[in-house]
Amino acid sequence: GVGSAAMTATGLAGGAWLTATTYGAARQEDAVRRLLINSRGAGEKQLMSPKELQNSIRATSIGTGVGESDITSGLQTFVSRTGDLKGGIEIMQTLAQTAQATGASFDDLASVSADLKDKFNIRSVEEMRQALAMLTFQGKAGAFELKDMAEQFPALAARMSSLGMTGDAALEPQLAE
Repeated sequence: GVGSAAMTATGLAGGAWLTATTYGAARQEDAVRRLLINSRGAGEKQLMSPKELQNSIRATSIGTGVGESDITSGLQTFVSRTGDLKGGIEIMQTLAQTAQATGASFDDLASVSADLKDKFNIRSVEEMRQALAMLTFQGKAGAFELKDMAEQFPALAARMSSLGMTGDAALEPQLAE
């Protein structure tokens, strides 16, 4: 009796876990498909297959510990702001590593990266890596925490850009003489 009830409960719990896992995987697949569709311009071909993009997201997730859905959501943020899925995929690993190192959300870092790309003309993976490192180390020096700054960065970037500040030099601390 008791053993049978325990086996039944274990089976039900396992079935619920499997259903939740399957549902989560289906939602992730849908999000990846939407991301690919939203990243195309009129008449453009899809950059890659949903399976290829999902495998890239999964590899980044496994390598960094950032959740697949967080990465997908961040890529969607980057693409909605820049229209550049290829660039988002190229910096995905850097964003995930920075998110883990700083405690900032991948989505917030994707937004910061979109501003760095559009307002500071930071284009390459290496430039983005360097810019994020500069912002991170400024936070460690006590100026701010990157995870907190990420939410305020769009307004700050717009102001800096309007003053003609671009590139990595705009991110370096300015010392009063």
